[in-house]
Amino acid sequence: MARITRPYAVVGKDWKPFPTYAKLRSKLKTLIEEAPDKQVTVFRSRRGEWGEWRELWGFNAERKPVILEKGWM
Repeated sequence: MARITRPYAVVGKDWKPFPTYAKLRSKLKTLIEEAPDKQVTVFRSRRGEWGEWRELWGFNAERKPVILEKGWM
């Protein structure tokens, strides 16, 4: 398993790299809106941990981005 050094957002079939997790979070609402199924999967590494962390993001009832699923790959 390769170690991810940069966070990636999967929008549809496109993988979009970001320099930091904070930059990805700031663009998350637009990424979810442009996704065909209105969900974005984020792959990243976590400090002090080994492996890939996965988060599935979508909108809640107030159209705010929320984590729908999360866990280790």
